Amino acid sequence: MEKGEKRKTGSTKKAFFAAVVGVLIVCAAASFMLFRPHYAEKGEIYVIRDGNRTFSVISDADSPEEVLKSAGLSLENSRFELREEEDATVIEIIHAPVCTVECDGEERVAAVFGTVADALDAAGIKLCAGDAVVPPLSEKVEDGMRIIVARGGG
Repeated sequence: MEKGEKRKTGSTKKAFFAAVVGVLIVCAAASFMLFRPHYAEKGEIYVIRDGNRTFSVISDADSPEEVLKSAGLSLENSRFELREEEDATVIEIIHAPVCTVECDGEERVAAVFGTVADALDAAGIKLCAGDAVVPPLSEKVEDGMRIIVARGGG
């Protein structure tokens, strides 16, 4: 009789364990359905890379600019590249090169995509006849570049 009781107790424990596991699975599924964020149903996953920072957002915005704005990011002196990856849209932020412009005894900082001429314009410097600029006006601005304007006195 002891053998039969052990078997009955063992099968009762198995049935109880199976019931508990079943209830836990049902509860987990129900909580997922009830409490998942509403925006995840309609939003798209974006991965934003800004230099050394990478983070993800879920958004139903109509444009990458709106996604960046909703994430608190500004594109001032920056642009972005967009590409699709397997599970997300990647927005890579590219910042304009920063250069220093030396003119009239002052130093000004400019961040521009473009040429030395664009940097002078961004720094508010107007050239006059006889002024010399190093490097040449047509040269592409690089990060850390130093631009020197020597007034010709004319």
